[in-house]
Amino acid sequence: MSVSKAKFEQKGDTFIKKQQNNQKKKKIKRVEEKALGWGGFDDAKRIVPTSVLLKNMFRPAELRIVIY
Repeated sequence: MSVSKAKFEQKGDTFIKKQQNNQKKKKIKRVEEKALGWGGFDDAKRIVPTSVLLKNMFRPAELRIVIY
């Protein structure tokens, strides 16, 4: 086994930068903004109805009182 110094050479006279895909770049930006943004689940309309159970919110005595 032998070890030698690496040789880096430029092919051609000018440097050609690798082109990035603009769609991929935009998608990455959208995903990043969504992950780091202030928006939550309440911003979008839900398709499936959701039920919420509130436990220990009221005492039974408070429910018996009728206020007119």
